[in-house]
Amino acid sequence: KNVREMLKIVTNQDHVEGIEICNASTIPHERLEHYIEYLYNKNNRNGLLHRDCIRMVKSARNTFAACMLACGDGDALVTGTTRGYHISLDEVRHVISNKQNNIAFGLSMVILGRETIFIADSSVNEAPTAEELAKITIQAAEKMKALGYNPRAALLSFSNFGNPQAIRNEHVKGALKILDSMNLEFEYDGEMTADVAINYELMSKLYPFSRLSKGANLLIMPALNSANISTQLIKSLGGGMVIGPILSGLDKSVQIIPMGSTVNDIINLAAFAAIE
Repeated sequence: KNVREMLKIVTNQDHVEGIEICNASTIPHERLEHYIEYLYNKNNRNGLLHRDCIRMVKSARNTFAACMLACGDGDALVTGTTRGYHISLDEVRHVISNKQNNIAFGLSMVILGRETIFIADSSVNEAPTAEELAKITIQAAEKMKALGYNPRAALLSFSNFGNPQAIRNEHVKGALKILDSMNLEFEYDGEMTADVAINYELMSKLYPFSRLSKGANLLIMPALNSANISTQLIKSLGGGMVIGPILSGLDKSVQIIPMGSTVNDIINLAAFAAIE
């Protein structure tokens, strides 16, 4: 129902016309066979049998749609309204790989009045390593630049610049070392707590050596649980409008909408899929 409402809004019509609808029973047989062979060739050394690929392409809509993208018969994929996020993501990733030298991650856009803050990774990587955190930081900053924002990244933790010391912070410190070894054209610093990262007055008072020129507008979370909890609290308690998570890093344009999304949520992520 929400998808039908979205199409009416996008096309500005009460009755949607000129929309081509494809599924495994209506697409030409040769294209269906092409999808099956594509999926099999990509996954035959990952445990999938040929008959598994036949079943998946014919019965799993996410797999079918992802094959359309991979084989050049579609431009973007928007899914997730009736399936769990990670179920949808797993089905898509059987078909579509990451961009070269990229990591897949979710970037949530939080609009707080006149201020916008981005949170990453809010949907994909449960316990990112130092190398993965560094990649997420760089790719998230690039995404922000493409949207017209000047990124100031804070790598978050429960401690500020080593106080208190904890083994669980080592991956955050490691990510900082990796970033420091590169010639990056955006501001970043850490590790720091969320209140210090956002409140520049507090940051400059307690930690005048911080490299951020203003409060952070890109919050790099140390793990998926903290990122997801933060964005869900903001969304549920009405502290701001949350768009996303915007899925980034895949070789094709894919967006996965959380279950229970509104018509506006679908339109927002469809727009990001079109931008990709």
